[in-house]
Amino acid sequence: MKNRYNILLLSKYDNLGPSSRVRFFQYIKYLEENGLKITIQPLMPNSYIESIMSGKKFNKFKVFYYYFRRFIFLLFYQKKYDLIWLEKELFPYSPYVIEKFLLKKDYILDYDDAVFHLYDKNKSSLIRFFLSKKISKIMYSSKLVICGNQYLREYAEQAKAKNIITIPTVVSKKKYDIQELKENDNDNIIIGWIGSSTTEIYLKDIESVFSKLSKDFKIELHCIGAKNLKINNVNLKIIPWSDSTEVELLRKIDIGIMPLHFGHFEQGKCGYKLIQYMALSKPVIASPVGVNKMLVQNNINGFLANNLDEWYNFLTILLKDKEKRLAMGAEGKSLFLSSFTKEIYEDKLLNLFFNILNTNN
Repeated sequence: MKNRYNILLLSKYDNLGPSSRVRFFQYIKYLEENGLKITIQPLMPNSYIESIMSGKKFNKFKVFYYYFRRFIFLLFYQKKYDLIWLEKELFPYSPYVIEKFLLKKDYILDYDDAVFHLYDKNKSSLIRFFLSKKISKIMYSSKLVICGNQYLREYAEQAKAKNIITIPTVVSKKKYDIQELKENDNDNIIIGWIGSSTTEIYLKDIESVFSKLSKDFKIELHCIGAKNLKINNVNLKIIPWSDSTEVELLRKIDIGIMPLHFGHFEQGKCGYKLIQYMALSKPVIASPVGVNKMLVQNNINGFLANNLDEWYNFLTILLKDKEKRLAMGAEGKSLFLSSFTKEIYEDKLLNLFFNILNTNN
């Protein structure tokens, strides 16, 4: 199909950034096959993500350079495009007036995190004073706000955004359509987690549970994407993340977990790792925070654990009962196929673009 419209995608990161990859990049091929031409301009390059993943500090002068590069690009080149597709904001920790000055084209926003709480709940009174309303102002001026869950949607509604739609963070049915492992090659039962060095802190909250379980069961704890995590007296495997291996690594686990803090920022999490686990028929245990309470049907496809005792008890139930693990995994897979595949939302996203573009022309 001949491309009719030019879309400028202003993602926060390049393809190594988790949110950018799953909220934007995985849809590009389909959108371009159906009448849109997408130009990608990430704010931060893959080298920034690689620095974070390796635990290194990123040069602040380079950050300034990438901010300046985006500023100049928008100042001189955005007129070539019919619509801007923006991830969260143009420049983190910059005032709204800069965004207002630069955004001359109509734009669509996408949120999968409660980034507004980085400002309105910040410890710094200066940041709260100058930036607490920034995200709501960006939302108000947009053509459309795409939200990853109900909590984010409610914030957009309070901001009086003109149009709001909820699209969960999903994965490709095709990518995850691989032969499922009914059991592992060894006698150990594998508890799995996927994330990054910035989110491994959530695992520290329940480290005593793993230590206690290790005394009673032959378990392994596989942490994909963690970096500095250390848990005593546990058979812990820190496994580097890569897009090409994550499905195979998750395929090998028996139970998927998602502990979270009970905080404001965590309310905006979109349960992506739970969807990954369920796509591979894994039973899940999660903290009852935000969208987790909707994704996890207690004692059907997993458990919601409120405290350390519940984490221990629910993990014990699944460690003892293979048939329950398989049954819960099957329920999770059914939920995934019915509601959380990328293929379900491709047409919806495409139609959103064309509705806005055709209205403007």
